[in-house]
Amino acid sequence: MPSVVSKLAMLKHTWNFNKKRAVDICIDEVNHWLEGESVTDYFSPPDDSQKYVLISYSVSHYYDGFQFPKFYSTPRQSVWQGREIARAFHDLGYGVDIYSLNGAVEPEDYSKYDVLFGCEPNFERFARNLDADTTKIYYGAGMHWSQRNPAVREHVERLNERRDTEREPSRLLPETKAEELADALVVIGDEYTKSTYLDQVGDKPCYNIYTTTYDFLNCGTDERNFETARSNLLWFTGGDLVYKGLDITLDAVAKMDGVDLYVCGPLEADVEFAKIYEQELFETENIHPVGWVDVRSDKFQELTKQCGYMIHTGITEGFPGSIAHCMKRGLVPIITHEVASNVGEWGVQIPDHEIDTIRRTIEKAITIAPDELQKKSRQACERAREEHTREAYSTRFREILESALNEGFGEATGESPEQ
Repeated sequence: MPSVVSKLAMLKHTWNFNKKRAVDICIDEVNHWLEGESVTDYFSPPDDSQKYVLISYSVSHYYDGFQFPKFYSTPRQSVWQGREIARAFHDLGYGVDIYSLNGAVEPEDYSKYDVLFGCEPNFERFARNLDADTTKIYYGAGMHWSQRNPAVREHVERLNERRDTEREPSRLLPETKAEELADALVVIGDEYTKSTYLDQVGDKPCYNIYTTTYDFLNCGTDERNFETARSNLLWFTGGDLVYKGLDITLDAVAKMDGVDLYVCGPLEADVEFAKIYEQELFETENIHPVGWVDVRSDKFQELTKQCGYMIHTGITEGFPGSIAHCMKRGLVPIITHEVASNVGEWGVQIPDHEIDTIRRTIEKAITIAPDELQKKSRQACERAREEHTREAYSTRFREILESALNEGFGEATGESPEQ
């Protein structure tokens, strides 16, 4: 009987994992080294302006010299978003300096800055060194730590109880006071994600913005046989598998008839998880471990044509890009409200994280009439085209900046402009 490690190695070989991921690992190492650097005058102030913004972000996203063929690595959306943030400030008359969101390097002269924008943990350090009249705008990804961290700990505790393991929580956020120091907040996610910050910010403006997806993805609604696709679910995520709820999805699907689950994610990066769920992943007829899949690959096209739904039972996500990618291919999301709320006609909401609830939600979804699923598929695709494009992000971000910078944060009600 092959070991779990051997089984994971087979996934790597099957999908050419080693060659692609080796380059990604190399990129990550270079990124780590670049985080000790800074990028000053990424944009110089236009014309006679002397205004400057200090951006706390991943410095590596602003370097153009480190390039690899598209075959090897899909550019992260956060790279484009970081550069678009800088362009937006420059268009409003600011010079742009970027310092690492988690490195030790800091500006020698804080007095030059009119605005601070960016992410934790260095947002707090930079904010404390700036004058009180410097505008400070915090950029948050996902739920606020006061709700995210307890949710992650509780979820891991429940996993340990079910499986008699001793797994430790991961991806916990630092408990910063960034929102207290900020004049306004911009949160990646939907209205639910934003709501996790409102208790912390009082009457400060809090805006939400959606992440982007790739322009090359086309809607596959007309390619799909919905009679068969409605019983096929795609799990497509990156990062921590427990944090994203794969454990409860496997527990739900493993005991179901008439449904197949295709698991695309970094299984090879979490041997501990693979050992805990060895039976479900490798010995259950209706669960198919695929491993890491590049969104540019033929395999992604094949799987998104084969499946009618994508499922994500994340604990604290805030509308991740993986959902948008699959929606743009016409997959209907089956998701918890932490992933996205108010799914309307384009998705299926899972009310809570109970395994029986997930199972009942899937059972109902796979019995939908094929023509109704096709309609929802088109609605999901249209939603992604409207809200998750680079154009939509650019327009929305500029609206937020103009409201915040040109109008003095407006009425400071804690409400966003219309999304």
